[in-house]
Amino acid sequence: MQAVRMCSLLLLVLMSAVAPLCAQERIDLLQLTVIDSIRQPLAYATVTWYRSPRDSSQRLTDSLGLVSIQRRQGSGIRLKIEAQGFKTLERTLKGSDTMRRVILVMDYAPQSLAGVVVTARRPLMRQEDDKTIVDPEPVANSSTNAYEIMEKIPGVFTDADGNIYLGSTSPSKIYINGREQKMSNADVATLLKSLPPNAVEKIELMRTPSARFDASGGGGIVNIILKRNVRLGVTGSVTAGMNQGVYGNRFVGFNIARSEGPMSSYLNLQGSEREGFDDIISTRQVSTDSILRQTARTFQPARSFYTGFGMSWSHTKWEYGFDTRISVGGSENSSRNPTVIEQISTKKIVSANSNDVLNHARSVGFNQDFNLKYKIDSLGSDWQTLLTFGHNPGRNQQDIATAFTLPVVFNLDQQGDVQNTPYNLIL
Repeated sequence: MQAVRMCSLLLLVLMSAVAPLCAQERIDLLQLTVIDSIRQPLAYATVTWYRSPRDSSQRLTDSLGLVSIQRRQGSGIRLKIEAQGFKTLERTLKGSDTMRRVILVMDYAPQSLAGVVVTARRPLMRQEDDKTIVDPEPVANSSTNAYEIMEKIPGVFTDADGNIYLGSTSPSKIYINGREQKMSNADVATLLKSLPPNAVEKIELMRTPSARFDASGGGGIVNIILKRNVRLGVTGSVTAGMNQGVYGNRFVGFNIARSEGPMSSYLNLQGSEREGFDDIISTRQVSTDSILRQTARTFQPARSFYTGFGMSWSHTKWEYGFDTRISVGGSENSSRNPTVIEQISTKKIVSANSNDVLNHARSVGFNQDFNLKYKIDSLGSDWQTLLTFGHNPGRNQQDIATAFTLPVVFNLDQQGDVQNTPYNLIL
């Protein structure tokens, strides 16, 4: 009897231990579908669900926007869904909700960027109408002055005298800020070497300039555009030199230019004196028994002087100015040409004469230019007027004296005098 009581007591204890386990709540599987406002599934959205403030889990939606989570039957949970470019969505499911599938719709989140910076490198050269535009920036970093930039531009050639060529045998004219530099190319090269490389805004190459530019030369035009804060100021140079042989050559030059504000001016002075000669000695057999001997000497002295000056003014719409050029030159060439014919067998002179020529040449050149330019619009359209007056008188006198001594004696004199006084007026 006592044994039966003990078995009943043990059975009661076991039932008391198993009862709580059998009374635990059931776990439900909840499927969530995350879509956007146009009902497209959102892949890899972050889904976080909270059973309590300290109990949470997190998973990602698959490629179809689906994710499955577990919750206790009858208990509520709080959902939080996050996705890039969408507003965060929060939703609470109560314990009384018996839904097994839930569709969650997320709204787009408009975003504003603080700023967008697009960086691009400009090309070194580009074609624009009748000219090639060169951007000096790519080669300015490896140059020490503006002249070195010119040396590094493809298709542009320079020489030791400061000349710049655009694929032609004739040197190009140099413009700075659209104004022709009334100085020698060597002086322009000196000016460019004094400018830093970052002073150049752009370079315009015109191999076949339009009718708005002077057509003389044929070597094209190089127009160097400087930055707005660059001022040339006052520049100048003095050159002198000589060389000496039997005779000597001497030259001297002075140049000064000023460019400040709306006004620019320049003054050039050049002078030279040259003395040269040619000696020709020749012996020719004119027959089987005759030799012609000829000895000729030509003396060629020449002197020249040149001055040029001008001023120009630039305003918002108008540009105007004048250029004056004066040159004076002269030469006195003389030549003496004695000729004899000698008989080879007897070494006897059978003919002798002397031909003397004396040339006197004088020339004066005067050219006056007036230019006016009106800028029509900001696109580069303009109206230009150029008035040129020129007077270039010259005179050339020639005396020829021929003296025969063998086989007969007589003299033959000839004289010539050519004068010209042309006037030119071009509009």
